[in-house]
Order: sequence, then C-alpha cells, then structure tokens
Amino acid sequence: MEKTWYIVDQKLNEAAGPYSTKDILKLLKSDKLSLDDFIFSNHFDTNKWVRIFECEEFKTALTPYPLCATPRFFKSKEPKNQEIQKLIISEKAGDYGIENTYRRYPRIPLEASLVVHDGSAVYFGKSKDVSERGTFVVLDSPCDFKSGHEVKVTIRNLPNAIGTVSMSAVIIKQTQENGSPGLALFFFKISPKVRRQLANLVLNHMSQSGAQAG
Repeated sequence: MEKTWYIVDQKLNEAAGPYSTKDILKLLKSDKLSLDDFIFSNHFDTNKWVRIFECEEFKTALTPYPLCATPRFFKSKEPKNQEIQKLIISEKAGDYGIENTYRRYPRIPLEASLVVHDGSAVYFGKSKDVSERGTFVVLDSPCDFKSGHEVKVTIRNLPNAIGTVSMSAVIIKQTQENGSPGLALFFFKISPKVRRQLANLVLNHMSQSGAQAG
C-alpha cells in the first residue's frame, strides 16, 4: 500500500492530508514545511506524531554532512599555515559511508553492551550503531516496548575513554534482527558533555574510515 502522510494545520489545529511522499518533499523544498515540523503516516505502528527529519523517506531533504573538519579552538603544535584537513566520507554503501551524506546526525557501527529500561521493565542487549542523537540496539530477549515509548538507556564501555553513559530516549522504530527484537532509539535528553563525546567519537571514526578509503 502506498504511504500517505498527514501534517498539522497550525491555523485549524488539526490534521491535514493525505499527501504523497513527493508532495511532502515539494513542500519541504518550497519551505512550506520544515524538517522540524510534525508528520504522521498510515504506515506508522504508533498513533503519535513524529518530526519529519526522523522519517527515512525525507533524509534526502537534510543538508549533507560537511566535508570539512570542525574549526580548532585549542592550541596546536602544527604550523599555523597548515591547511585544515578535509573529512573524506567513504563512498562504500552499507558501511556507514555514503549513507551518512544526508544524515543530520551521522552514524558509525559500534557494538557495546547496554541496558534499556522504563523504571519497571529492564532489558539487556547490544548497540549496533550510534550517533550523537541516537542508537540502534538489539535486545537479548523479546520486550513489550512499543514505538513512542520513553525509556532510559545506559551504554557501557564506550571507546576513547568515554566509558559508561546514560540518557533518556524515545523508541522511533521496531524491527527484527535475526529473530531478536531491534529498537531504533532517539536521544531526547542527553547531557552536552556526553553528546559532545559521541559526536567526537563519530567524527574520529569517519575520518579514519575516509582516510583508509582514500
């Protein structure tokens, strides 16, 4: 069945639609919609609005990830006239390379043990990937959590001396990974320090992967 979309009519405070995927992309291109606006679709498994940027169908409307490194605000032993090294994104599909071009928050593959709970039910599992704003996890056992459910996630033994971190997240998608439950989590409450650590972890991995690809 073709996906149909509904947006919020701010003047009438009600749902407007249905729209096709092409219609929504046109509205985004003409600035009549923002990626931060809410949207709903007939294929969602939850009866909740989500932000447009959270939907895979509209990732191409995001600004591509910058190809330059971030400015340096610390003293460096390198010569001042040295050119800033460009970040090269691997063009290899399926390896978090070219897929990151249109992602607002680039991801990298990362396997780390974690705990997901909501104050009553607790589940253990491992992360499959991570970004500064979310992670995809595979749980060790079936869970009762649904899309839109708010949870706490604690990721253990992250590399680069990050260690263990915790944040609040919302489940935006449920899947099955080789028979095990998979959850796509969006971090809606995360400390600036942890977010910065995760962003640097992603950037360092992408820089190394891009250098190897080049």
